[in-house]
Amino acid sequence: METFVDQFLKLKDKKIKPDWRYLPHDLIEFLFKKIEVKDSFSFALVCQSWHKIAMKNRGKLMKLNQHHLVPKLLIPNESDETNTLWSVYNVCSKNNNISLTSSNLVLPSYDMPFVGSSEGWLATLGKDFKLTLYKPFNNTIDIYLPVLFDELSINRYEMVMKFTTFTFDSISKPNNFIIVMIFGAYLRAAYIRPFQDSAWTIIPHLPNCIAFYYDDVLFHKGALFGTDFHQSRIVCFDISDDLSQLSFKWVREIQTNYNNVKRRIDKKYLVESCDGDHLLQVHRCSKITDTNGRATEYFVVSRLSFDQSKWEEIDNLGDQALFLGDNSSVSIDTSSSNSTKCQSNCIYFTDDKGGTNLNINNPLDMGVYNIGTKSLTRFDIDKNHLQWGHLPYPVLKVLFQKIHVKDLLSFCMVCQKWHEIGREDITKLTMLNQHHLVPKLLVPNEDDDTNTKWTVFNTTKETDPISLVTSSLVLPPYTLPFIGSSQGWLCTLRADYKLTLYKPFMHTIDIFLPSPVLLPRQNLSFDIIKKFTTYTLDTISKPHTFLMAIIFGQPCQVAYIRPFRDPSWTTMPDIPEVCRFSYDDILFHRGAFYGVDHHTGGMACFNISDDLSTLTFRWFHGIQPDETRDWARKYLVESCDGRDILQIQRFRKETLNMAVRLTDYFDVFRWNFDQRTWEEVHNIGNQAIFLGDNSSISIDTTTSTECLGNTIYYTDDKGGSGFNIRYPLDMGLFNISTRRMRELGIDRFHLVKMGGRTPIWVQPTIYFREDFC
Repeated sequence: METFVDQFLKLKDKKIKPDWRYLPHDLIEFLFKKIEVKDSFSFALVCQSWHKIAMKNRGKLMKLNQHHLVPKLLIPNESDETNTLWSVYNVCSKNNNISLTSSNLVLPSYDMPFVGSSEGWLATLGKDFKLTLYKPFNNTIDIYLPVLFDELSINRYEMVMKFTTFTFDSISKPNNFIIVMIFGAYLRAAYIRPFQDSAWTIIPHLPNCIAFYYDDVLFHKGALFGTDFHQSRIVCFDISDDLSQLSFKWVREIQTNYNNVKRRIDKKYLVESCDGDHLLQVHRCSKITDTNGRATEYFVVSRLSFDQSKWEEIDNLGDQALFLGDNSSVSIDTSSSNSTKCQSNCIYFTDDKGGTNLNINNPLDMGVYNIGTKSLTRFDIDKNHLQWGHLPYPVLKVLFQKIHVKDLLSFCMVCQKWHEIGREDITKLTMLNQHHLVPKLLVPNEDDDTNTKWTVFNTTKETDPISLVTSSLVLPPYTLPFIGSSQGWLCTLRADYKLTLYKPFMHTIDIFLPSPVLLPRQNLSFDIIKKFTTYTLDTISKPHTFLMAIIFGQPCQVAYIRPFRDPSWTTMPDIPEVCRFSYDDILFHRGAFYGVDHHTGGMACFNISDDLSTLTFRWFHGIQPDETRDWARKYLVESCDGRDILQIQRFRKETLNMAVRLTDYFDVFRWNFDQRTWEEVHNIGNQAIFLGDNSSISIDTTTSTECLGNTIYYTDDKGGSGFNIRYPLDMGLFNISTRRMRELGIDRFHLVKMGGRTPIWVQPTIYFREDFC
């Protein structure tokens, strides 16, 4: 019988690149059975194949769930300019010092308020009052929930107070769960099953009972419990087997035996003991600080006696630690080996909506409270991690006026307040748009097993023309083909041929569009859409008012839509007196829309209505056909000064027995508006042009240190043969004057996961998700 060692030596003899995924399954299963329970979670996160082994032996994971995993503390990353990276801290240690675990956790932008966490889920609330669930340590899971309340609500940051989730089987059926949310000024409660219900169900007022203001809710022993904010009452609801309904069971006035009735109680929390036997209630008591803030002073813990309908105050939790805040409260068994750094009989707490928001002048209301000694120790966290938004307005105004144009994007992405300062001086921001921001090159992450993480590259003027920026950009799975990029938007095509727009450097903006094609499904393929471009009247103050046009079908037609206004696409009619016009590229230039013919290079122009609702034919000028250029791929690009339209013709040569076509050279032409013809140019000066499946981009290299002048940066596109690991990469730089080409220098193994597609250029953008709500 072949041993593990024999299997390993075979892999070594084949000179296979070391990869944990390729260990023999028997060996992986053997390892899983030998590791301790506390390590099973880390084991399951190594890669997909290890995860499958862990799921196959899920009994061990169930034991881990019973012990509860120690929570992590998430803090914004002070060095991050995108407002999406968070630092992860471990707060459990014997001396109360917190330790940094990671600084690269990607989450929604800081201006998207969190409304709580439960069972590993984070929830954010958009300006449109829609809720989104995220798994912060599994970046591929997003759940979009319907609106719970209307825009008449006072403050969206306070309208959802807390939520909790309940799952019958979190291992084998993680999608079968229910969410209960506390919301509104009157602290109502509502529930929904995310994958089954289309709307929230608001829990009705309790029978024969005055108003019940939910301060916290908790699932315990298959029932839902809620505690009243004002009175010492608790309510219980039964849960149906399919989680579809919560039915009222009882409400009781619960007696207390607190010794000090004059204490100030700011918040009540419900917590299940880590053995699952008891229901605990924790009262958080605070004091007014010298700066008129509120800071936690102490906690009171009580255990519910169901028989006597009484809260019994306790001063010893034994081998338990509690974690309180905006999260669904968590208890940890400190005697288990997976939580050896948590202190027993302690409460770990952060500030929440029951306190005051963070202020630089107030102490951080986060720390550890020892129930036995009644002592409180605050976490030693630098408040400046969170305080860039508190710099005085005059200081920010002076900073904005002094910085260079190329630094405006970084300034506007520090936080919401800095963004608003930038928008007050739209003239300067418009200068940035005229200069154009240097695109980034997106490439799949070869080490990622989720098929959602991408590596980002910058262009450089160095010997190596490209440099790595990050390897953790989260995007849709590689199985969803990109159909292009424009003005910072990426677009994917789903299996039902519906489109989705993403902002790859702003993880919270998604726009869902209808299918532009009505052909029978059997006639469609993923290359049915060739390219798209967008046009925005005011990219700074009105980024949501824009028009999107796509090239699709055979022969290549054009359709357009206004994403936030139109329910369907409008297909462009045939051009008058032209028998066949096959669009090779499209461009918005000086308030008009242009298209170039694939075969002749002829140009068509369309007027755009003021509200962007209509494109009307204006003129067409045909060009005498040149058979030598008939099959050249043609790109339209606006010069970086905004004056000219350039056409780039890309010529490929067939190689390797005609199995693949690679770029041979480029020719550049300028449109002469007076003579209505193309004029060839051999020098574009201090400009760099970026071509591929993206909407073509020109960059003023005098304002950029990242790219070379008079150069074309290109990747493969749908006009080529697609990526194949056996063939050369059709990506590189072309110098227009010297007619010389250079490779970009990307290891082809980065592209193995592309599935016949190639990397794509994408520009950063200047606006926030707030502008789209």
